[in-house]
Amino acid sequence: MLEEFIRHKTEMLGTIENIELLIKDDMGAVDNRLLMVKEQLIANCFNLVILGQFKRGKATLINSLIGKKILPSSVVPPTSVVTILKYGEEVSCSVSIEGGNEKKIRIEELSDYVTEK
Repeated sequence: MLEEFIRHKTEMLGTIENIELLIKDDMGAVDNRLLMVKEQLIANCFNLVILGQFKRGKATLINSLIGKKILPSSVVPPTSVVTILKYGEEVSCSVSIEGGNEKKIRIEELSDYVTEK
């Protein structure tokens, strides 16, 4: 499976480079969107979006995929805000507060921020 991922990634990077060569303008500039996709591929960074109806097990599925109970599940009221998980060497949690500020919290406090309560 990993070999297949690497093969697809290599093919996509080659395709991006071919597109870059085709669309370079007279000054040699390339579309920033292509550069961003290329950087994300090189960094192995991608987004997996999971959505569905209320109370259908999305948080439970995500917890199963990451192998840890991070997101609150089986709670009423359910998760009601966009929640973004990122890979890190250590488990940590921060929330973005209105106005652009970030606040570090304990994982146990996460349900206070992501559920309707």
